[in-house]
Amino acid sequence: MRHQRGKDTRENLERNFGCAHPEGYRKAMRVMKLAERFRLPIISFIDTRGAYPGIGAEERGQALAIAENIRDMFGIKVPIVIVVIGEGGSGGALGIGVGDRVLIMQYAYYSVISPEGCAAILSFLMSLWMNCWIKGMRNSGV
Repeated sequence: MRHQRGKDTRENLERNFGCAHPEGYRKAMRVMKLAERFRLPIISFIDTRGAYPGIGAEERGQALAIAENIRDMFGIKVPIVIVVIGEGGSGGALGIGVGDRVLIMQYAYYSVISPEGCAAILSFLMSLWMNCWIKGMRNSGV
């Protein structure tokens, strides 16, 4: 099983930029339980920025679906191998990323936030700090 991202804009739009909806996580768990029933090993390939961030996904239980997958994957009795082949971002990767072995390709990463998201937060915090510093300088008479 895997996340699938596109190679160009059209494919990315078709595949939701590799971001799964709650139904995708539930389907993945059904497939994993089926593999357990037939005693087949599970290999999970991960390449996602994270779970789909839309309001509809939250209303349909995105966080619950990911949490249930994490919980249930710990109890599966067949071997699970996780392979991070690109981005392993946030809870979206964790939803199918619990296993007996986690392998990461040379230039892949497993992270709680994407580099772009982190840069946006740091940029915002830096601008706040600069504004506070400038106001502090004005208040001190400089």
